[in-house]
Parts: sequence; structure tokens; C-alpha cells
Amino acid sequence: HTLGSIGSTFEKMNEFDSALFYHQRAYKISKDLQLKWLIQFSSQNLGKTYLKKGDYNLALRYINESLESNINATDLINNYYNIALIYHSLNKPDSSLYYGLKSFNLAQNTGLFTYISEVSLLLSDIYEKTEPLLSLEYAKISIAYRDSLELLRNNASLETLIDFDEQERQYELEAAKASNRLNIFLGSTF
Repeated sequence: HTLGSIGSTFEKMNEFDSALFYHQRAYKISKDLQLKWLIQFSSQNLGKTYLKKGDYNLALRYINESLESNINATDLINNYYNIALIYHSLNKPDSSLYYGLKSFNLAQNTGLFTYISEVSLLLSDIYEKTEPLLSLEYAKISIAYRDSLELLRNNASLETLIDFDEQERQYELEAAKASNRLNIFLGSTF
């Protein structure tokens, strides 16, 4: 799992060769240990990295392998989304649309705002040339969910700040009480 995380870090830095090195090592270990969840994680990471690298055949191979051992809805959403991206990149709109809609419907059923926003944006792009009204509708959905995510983040940040302020106020009260006790103690000893 650690090797995969290192690989993902390199992937985010667009260091794809380094990412592949770590993902391939993690994949080999997962196969050797025959750990289904780790195979799924490793093959998904390899697929995403090959996708970003532009090697669509290998990306599709590993993402499909990940689909065979899917463990949860988030991974299904992610894999369908990545397959939709591959087919979109290969200019195969029907296949891209099929997997994009599978990802979108599953994301909506699970209420995962980030995925709904991302997949909606892809669907908007897919429909842009053929059905502009649907493209606009999916773009609106993406924006709405992105705005909702931002609002949730801001509220969470505000709550964290309020909690911090309350903790700081409590600390100051305790410090003042301790200071008063010390002054009383020092005053009584002199």
C-alpha cells in the first residue's frame, strides 16, 4: 500500500516513470500475496498512470483488471470514469458515454459530490458537439456540485475555526484561573 501511495504522489507531480516504477512494484507484491483489495488498488493506480501517460491500451487493461476485483462503490465510480476518459480520448463517444453515465448514476446514488461534479464535466464535454443542451445541463450539474463542495469546505473550515477559538478561550480561562491561584498562593506566603 505504501508503494502505491508513493507512486500516486509521483503521478500527481506528473513524474509518470517514477509513478509506474512504484505502482508496478506494488502490483507485483499484491499478485504474489494474492490480496484481492491490493490487486484492485494497484491495478487501478497503474491504469490511471497509463491513462495520464497516454498509453490507453495498458490503461484499459489495468482498469478492467481492477473492475474484476472491485470492492466498493467509490472504486467502481472511479474505474468507470477512467474508462470513459480513455474512450473519450480515443474519440469513441458511444463507449465513453456508456461508462460516463454508469459512473454518473452510481455517483449520484452514493451521493459522492466530487465524483458527480467530475463525471458531469466529462459528460458535458462528450455531449458538447452532438447535444449542446445536454452538455449545458451537465455543466450546470458540475458547477452546482462544485459550489456545494466549496460551501461544505467553507462551513467545515468555519466550524474548525470556531472550535479552535473556543478551545483557545477555554485555555485562556484555565490559564487565568491558574494564575489567580498562583497569585493567591504567593500572596499568602509573603
